[in-house]
Amino acid sequence: ENTDAEVTSLGPARFHEYDPLFADAKAAVFTFWNGPDKWTIHTVMLRHLRSGRIRVFNMFNNRLYLDFDSVSALCSKNKLIPISLILISE
Repeated sequence: ENTDAEVTSLGPARFHEYDPLFADAKAAVFTFWNGPDKWTIHTVMLRHLRSGRIRVFNMFNNRLYLDFDSVSALCSKNKLIPISLILISE
């Protein structure tokens, strides 16, 4: 079995620009500022769901995952500022 994965690292962008880039990836590692006035960052893992939504792991310490319509929706709802998106493809 081939365990090699193709990894693409993207720098800061407007969060809506990440959605089409993430569409073809198997998973992603997403790092962001916690808000416009906060000096803390957080990193989560993203996976696609069959429904077309995305599953976000490690968003909060009291839940294993949360589901969102898109990376854009995740950022908008939580007022996040993207730092990087690492795409993982086969």
